[in-house]
Amino acid sequence: MNSGWILIGIIGVVIVAIGGFFVMNMNKSTTTNSNETINSAVTPASESATTPSAMSENEITVEAGEFKFTPSEITVKKGEKVKITFKNAGKFPHNFTIADLSIATKRINPGQEDTVEFTANKTGEFKFFCSVGNHQEQGMVGTLTVE
Repeated sequence: MNSGWILIGIIGVVIVAIGGFFVMNMNKSTTTNSNETINSAVTPASESATTPSAMSENEITVEAGEFKFTPSEITVKKGEKVKITFKNAGKFPHNFTIADLSIATKRINPGQEDTVEFTANKTGEFKFFCSVGNHQEQGMVGTLTVE
């Protein structure tokens, strides 16, 4: 009978630990390595691809949903100054991170937006993703191509 109570106690500890892990990951925020402007607004999600020539020379809007980015592919020119406005049109907190370029927005709640500005100083393909919880593993990724 004692081994039954011990097993129940161990299961309870495991459940509490897993719950704590998820709560801690929901409260994580990613800070940025550059000066950035923070704005608050909401715009409905759009399915069209966005490149600097489609919006303006270097301003791009990326919207987050569950669990995707729109657009999921961005192309810019090397040496170009880029401004990405990241809008959370989803139901959960999200962020926008390009780890290889040390670029990240704050983790923002639904209906909010954050802006990052940088100069695309090296060519290649760079993965962007949401680093909140396991959103990246759920497919919240995209590609920034610098030509």
